[in-house]
Amino acid sequence: MMGPPVTAEPPPAYDPSSYWSARLAADTGLEGVGWLGLGRAFNHWLYRQRARVFGRIARHYGFLNRPPQVLELGPGSGFYVVLWSRLGVRQLTGVEIAAPAVVRLRRRFPRFTFLEGDITGDLPLPRAAFDVVTAFDVLFHVTDSAAFDRVLATIARALRPGGIALISDLFPDGEPLVLPHQVSRTRTTYLAALAAHGLVVERRWPVFVLMHPWAGTRSPAIRRAARGWWALVELLAGHIPGGGALLGPVLYAADGVLTARRSDGPSTEVWAVRKAAEG
Repeated sequence: MMGPPVTAEPPPAYDPSSYWSARLAADTGLEGVGWLGLGRAFNHWLYRQRARVFGRIARHYGFLNRPPQVLELGPGSGFYVVLWSRLGVRQLTGVEIAAPAVVRLRRRFPRFTFLEGDITGDLPLPRAAFDVVTAFDVLFHVTDSAAFDRVLATIARALRPGGIALISDLFPDGEPLVLPHQVSRTRTTYLAALAAHGLVVERRWPVFVLMHPWAGTRSPAIRRAARGWWALVELLAGHIPGGGALLGPVLYAADGVLTARRSDGPSTEVWAVRKAAEG
């Protein structure tokens, strides 16, 4: 005799505050904000590549000679706060949704200001006060379209005229990438949304070529090749003991060359977005 039908429980709704508080309370290292399942060693090299690209951006804009006033949305573990500190930045405000991270950031960087809050809500930020606003690997975690638009409005409002926003995402060419905790919107969608708030992309900086999955592409053959490559990376870095420590520096060296002279890339990019100057 058959029993009653068994129904699967629906997955819990994505709650950013709970999700990130749990991740950042459990792990204070780069793996807490990095790629789960790839291990600390490979995440270490992923973030070294991010730091290298950040250095290129800083040199391009002369941040070392003229340290900007910075608003960082989602500082997480404080990785980029350290890089800003090394540039001599004296005024930095971070807005972080995860309470454990805010406590840790305030203790680690007492001369900076860290607010606990949701970047999609109303934030007590001064208008037109920041030279640079960053959203590094943050906006794709804003899965709701209306909330995404509110964040862009906050960025535009917080930037001084002529200021720069630095936004990193996958920016796929074809279809958006939609996962339970992530929505990477297409380049076309991004450009239109930014323009609606008076923000214009002036330069794109590729971050990864081999060290990270590729964004959506229109070519089925390239999609298959990219998926196959990334499956191999996940196998070596995430499932073979010591694999990440061996693979990381090799791909780091390769991506250093592959991203150095490109104006765009197949994977994560940083977009430098300018707010129009008044007049």
